[in-house]
Amino acid sequence: NLIFFTGSYSNNIFPEPLTNEEENYYIEKMAAEIEKGYNIVIGSRFVTDKKPRSLRMLGSNLIQLAIKLTTGKTLKDPTSGMRMFDKKMIKKLAFAADLGPEPDTVALLVRGGATFSEIQVEMHDRIAGESYLNFANSVNYMMRMFVSILLLQSIRMQQARHTTELSLSVSESVQATFSRLLSSVRFIQTLLVSVVL
Repeated sequence: NLIFFTGSYSNNIFPEPLTNEEENYYIEKMAAEIEKGYNIVIGSRFVTDKKPRSLRMLGSNLIQLAIKLTTGKTLKDPTSGMRMFDKKMIKKLAFAADLGPEPDTVALLVRGGATFSEIQVEMHDRIAGESYLNFANSVNYMMRMFVSILLLQSIRMQQARHTTELSLSVSESVQATFSRLLSSVRFIQTLLVSVVL
């Protein structure tokens, strides 16, 4: 089964630097969920562990609420970048340039019928570099995701349904026209046969 994996590994559960075998620990667990038939598997920090109290987690809770309201599903760690997709989802992502690796994309896929599973993982803090998500950017990001999931994705779903309905309408119209043309041809054939006989 072809799968796609994004995210990072964690070594919190292993006291020493990860070996190659240990690095595959979470990937194998996530791949097992894909094999069960899930379209998306998310490495979640909060399947069994509780979220800490912080402004960042408040934003995560807002995104979680937005996903719950629009899909009816509870995604416990919506901002996790540790995700695995099956072939069906990869095809969708490959041909949709506007679907980025963000929580609103996961929400849209789930609204479209994708199934998902979460497995508990441990993640360590950043050990190099600096995140662009400072306080101001974090607030902006969380609000952008919240609005996108609640409003923009709803508009996209309506547009997709309209496009599908329009395509079906055009298809039905073409079929009806072809059917009438075929009936006319048969009538002319019958008329010619009658004249000849």
